[in-house]
Amino acid sequence: MGIGGSERLVTDAAVALNARGHAVTIYVPDREEVAQFPALADHEIPFDTTGASLPSHLAGRLRAPMAIARTAYAGWQMSQRHDAPQVIFSDVVPHVIPLVKRWTRAPILYYCHFPDLLLTREGSRDSAVYRAYRRPLDRIEERGVAAADVVVTNSHFTAGIVRASLPSVAPERIRVLYPGVSVPAAPMARPANESDLVMLSVGRFDPRKNLNLAVEALLALRARIPPALFSRVRLVLAGYHDRRLPEAVALVDQLQARVEAKNLGAHVRFAFSPDEQGRQALVARCRLVVYTPTAEHFGYVPVEAMAAGRPVVAVNAAGPAETVRHGVTGWLCDPTPEAFADAAARLLSDQDAADNMGRAGHAHVTQHFSLDAFGDSLHALVEGLASPTTMPASR
Repeated sequence: MGIGGSERLVTDAAVALNARGHAVTIYVPDREEVAQFPALADHEIPFDTTGASLPSHLAGRLRAPMAIARTAYAGWQMSQRHDAPQVIFSDVVPHVIPLVKRWTRAPILYYCHFPDLLLTREGSRDSAVYRAYRRPLDRIEERGVAAADVVVTNSHFTAGIVRASLPSVAPERIRVLYPGVSVPAAPMARPANESDLVMLSVGRFDPRKNLNLAVEALLALRARIPPALFSRVRLVLAGYHDRRLPEAVALVDQLQARVEAKNLGAHVRFAFSPDEQGRQALVARCRLVVYTPTAEHFGYVPVEAMAAGRPVVAVNAAGPAETVRHGVTGWLCDPTPEAFADAAARLLSDQDAADNMGRAGHAHVTQHFSLDAFGDSLHALVEGLASPTTMPASR
């Protein structure tokens, strides 16, 4: 809910490697970005903000070239240290990897959250000028990823996208390492008197998160359960809301208008930008978590929900299709209101079924998606790069 997935991944990676005896330094070519990593302050992991003096854009444009320049400069400064790194962990800006390898000779692990060439705004490549601008950047990105000694992705879905969109990347160099989450010792307890039946949707207010599906599913649910039961149902839409973004404001206006038009006001609540304590309180009060994105590369929310002991209703695609066990820890559905409403009706009508799925989800995440599991796997990869004869086989 605060920092993004990539910053969170780097935070967890640094803490995990530091805890396993590695000496970690993070190079962030932006002083403001250091504020994105508050969790590292207690672990005394040093930062270097070399490159921050370079501008992040020129008159609001050329952000990608400037990010490459800033990262390259940080890499150069890293190479000049007297204690040169044995292994380099890189993410987000792979364009500089060939240069950094030339400067340091150190093996590089590149963590690919998703290829940058596929993250441009929808419709932007319709412009011939923009295509000409992006073409060399896309080529440099592919060469950079291909130059990494190991390419680690956050899901098999992302690994497939990398193979398809960056064909020069050797398939045998690609590994899958799921991000980890903190897992409590036991599923989170719900209130003793559960008067409201809460369906919780967690995700920033962004058109790509498909939040309208949650509202339409609530509308479809009204015809699927008895009126007395539906009167207790509440849908909570919780997420970061950046009011500076016109598309975020327009989305909230659209959702609120739809709720009002369908007389769902008593059943829907918006929770804008809750802090961590507020988010945990929302999870504690919910019966189930609905997750509506259709192409989420990994998706922390379903995994965190299962860790807390809450069943998940998610789209049967991309990352959640790899983390949610259909019929065991939740339901994987077509991205339609009817499919989501059918799954929600089962869990709202049967508390025992919801509790059983919650316990199964907690056990599932403990075994496969914990921070310990993530840290152990990352440690093995880094040790393998430092001593190539011990490199784990690809997954």
